[in-house]
Amino acid sequence: MRRVAGDGVVVVGHAVPDVVHLLSELLDNATTFSPPSSQVTVGFMRTPTYPGAVVVLIREALVAGATLALAALGARRIDVTWYGKAGTFLLMMAFPLFLAANAELWWSDFAEFAAWCTGIPGLALSLYSAALYVPLARRALAEGRADRRAAESAA
Repeated sequence: MRRVAGDGVVVVGHAVPDVVHLLSELLDNATTFSPPSSQVTVGFMRTPTYPGAVVVLIREALVAGATLALAALGARRIDVTWYGKAGTFLLMMAFPLFLAANAELWWSDFAEFAAWCTGIPGLALSLYSAALYVPLARRALAEGRADRRAAESAA
């Protein structure tokens, strides 16, 4: 096994044990399931930070926080909308394509084009679906609280 240092990559002190554990698991699985004579290579690259990626991460954090808050307040479950599913699907395609676009692959140019073609509509659908969830969340909260009151009254 050989060690290659990454250009400008720094692991923050409190993250070192988690990174060591992750690499240990990766190497253990790679060596366990590879033929004895094969070479195992571990590589890494920086994730590109496109403005859209930051918006998506913020949106995901807000959705997760809102979901936890609604559940804590007693809201009933909200079904995922078609727009939410479509937006998520397109974004799930865009992120690996952005990574491929920044790698040294023969199809990197196509990957970048395809990433933008899926990422922009995916982000637009995700933001639109987020706006659609506001009235759904209000209704779910009111119905969940009413159901809980009815159950408490019956008991």
